Amino acid sequence: MKKIINGKVYDTAAAKELASWSNGYSRRDFGWVRETLYLKSTGEYFLHGEGGARSQYAQQVERNTWSDGERVMPLTYHEATKWSEEHLDGDAYEAIFGRVVETDAKALTDSQLALALTEATHYSDPDAFVSDMLLSSAFIDPGDAEARPDLTLADDLRRIWTICAAPFRDFLALLGVGQSALSQAHHIPLRTVQNWASGTSECPTYTRIMMARLAGLI
Repeated sequence: MKKIINGKVYDTAAAKELASWSNGYSRRDFGWVRETLYLKSTGEYFLHGEGGARSQYAQQVERNTWSDGERVMPLTYHEATKWSEEHLDGDAYEAIFGRVVETDAKALTDSQLALALTEATHYSDPDAFVSDMLLSSAFIDPGDAEARPDLTLADDLRRIWTICAAPFRDFLALLGVGQSALSQAHHIPLRTVQNWASGTSECPTYTRIMMARLAGLI
């Protein structure tokens, strides 16, 4: 199916099919539904839906008469992930959008997180950053001779360093998205994202932090 929507072309024959879902009904049933998620070469997502005469995709052919129908719907990145969460299993979801990183939002206190986000860009070595943070007064009581670094926070700190200071390609890998998908999701020109990934220009740290927050990594 090929549709022009708001001046953009959505063509199921030209786009990449990512996943499909059906409600399990036979096509002989008036309520059958099938939906397929596609990705355009521009990084834009869209959904192709089709169904029977009693489905949401039904097409009216005469007054009080309906038949099978189909429809194309453009999706934002977040709408595409939401559809996938609702209709795909975990493996299929991660095959499309990358590995989901589970985080404990309460692992770092607000003051520890603020310090880590501020200091991360000053380190080229993630291990040195993690070590210095764990030994800082924000993480360990300097007045307690028996205090030991909380090594359970090491992974959280290493993730903070990747968000703020790692090469942009490593940051993309942490997000679990490609350059085109990131461009479309945050309405950033694709050329800008490509320049960040190639090292031609630097992505501002505050932009990285914003995208990480939206992705649930902080």
